[in-house]
Amino acid sequence: MDTCTDPEGLFMTNKEPPNYQRVVDDLRSRFLSGELAPGDKLPTEKELQQWWGYSTTIVKHALTLLRSEGLIEGRRGSGNYVRDRTQLVRRAHSRDMRRRLGSTSPFARDSEAAGRRPTWESESVRIQHPRTSLNDSASCLATP
Repeated sequence: MDTCTDPEGLFMTNKEPPNYQRVVDDLRSRFLSGELAPGDKLPTEKELQQWWGYSTTIVKHALTLLRSEGLIEGRRGSGNYVRDRTQLVRRAHSRDMRRRLGSTSPFARDSEAAGRRPTWESESVRIQHPRTSLNDSASCLATP
């Protein structure tokens, strides 16, 4: 495939990255450098097209990839924003964990170490099965 049969640059035909990947890499490096900080609004799709000189398809594909990586979030009617990426870091737990004060839950300890309050919700419901006897079940399995 060459640029005549792939004008959008969606398929990799040589050693250079495809155009959408160039957009993704550039924006990702701006996020990591702090040039675009969490909560910052990205330029509009039209502005991004003009910035790089790529088509709508390329820019939309790049934004979709960034969204799937969790780096940006789209807000309907408002635009795309750099997402805050607070990460919980899993720490190794020693054998004496049960003798320490506080929770023994790895989730709770990791959350507290990150300065967060661990919470979770759970609900269990007992469902009564309509068949109450073993004979009823056996008759359902019997072949005619």
